[in-house]
Amino acid sequence: MSTKKSQAPISPWIKRIIEETEKEGSEEWPIVLLKGESRHAVWVVSAWLGVDMKGIPGQACRLLERFLCARTRQLVTESTSTEELKRIQRSINEQIIFFLACCILLASKMNTSTSNFNSHTIQRYMQLHGLEISVDKINAMEHDVFSSLGYQISLFSSVEAAELISLEVGLSSKMIEHVGTLTNLAEYRRDELVRLVKKSSTLFPLLKKPENASLRTLHISAGTVATGIFYHLHGEPVSSSTFIKRLKHLTRLSSTFLRFMADAIAQVITKSIDDDDSEEPVTKKKKKSSKV
Repeated sequence: MSTKKSQAPISPWIKRIIEETEKEGSEEWPIVLLKGESRHAVWVVSAWLGVDMKGIPGQACRLLERFLCARTRQLVTESTSTEELKRIQRSINEQIIFFLACCILLASKMNTSTSNFNSHTIQRYMQLHGLEISVDKINAMEHDVFSSLGYQISLFSSVEAAELISLEVGLSSKMIEHVGTLTNLAEYRRDELVRLVKKSSTLFPLLKKPENASLRTLHISAGTVATGIFYHLHGEPVSSSTFIKRLKHLTRLSSTFLRFMADAIAQVITKSIDDDDSEEPVTKKKKKSSKV
């Protein structure tokens, strides 16, 4: 008779995160990530709007990336001339702040944090940029963005997913808070993480679409949980191997993948802290500013 203990069942929430991760890899066109200053702008605008919590900036980044991809695909298939293509592209560039604000609005609506953020807040923000846009137009653009995304937005941000996974793994409430901070920083440097993945001969083949290798919500979330575990930030009497075993079971990711992600995230977060040493960290509330 076997004495091996059966693994605890996976909660419906974790199953939902895994399902959404599978959908993230179904895009026909590769998603071009926002980089550097563009990502920083998302965090700055989110802070000004008062919704820079629970992974909203990171999810807004993803929505904007998907929206721009959808618009680009539409341009390529519908434009009749090079001049028309350039004209429409200029129009997109001129409205990028508007698109971003709508993506932040959509991300905030999916988030568990409470907020009074709405279309009127966006209207005031756009006025600071010298743009008079009606609430009706903002609502219409929000719907346009949503429809361009196929009316599909992840139920959880990467921060929320990481916190749920940490809870299921059995980490302490203090550690769950640390994991949330790590995930926010990892999202801030997501473009750097993708670069490391593409350079890795170990991790690259583990992704289902290596030609368009990308990190998905589950990869980021599980990776930050693994970072906390491997780097002994959990402060628990239970051994790291026990936590990692639980993490593997919950996420269906290999030890190799989790170890690499932990090291990669630690590397980019350290770089982020070093780069921002003389600036205000992105994890802290920024003073409201009209500049992006």
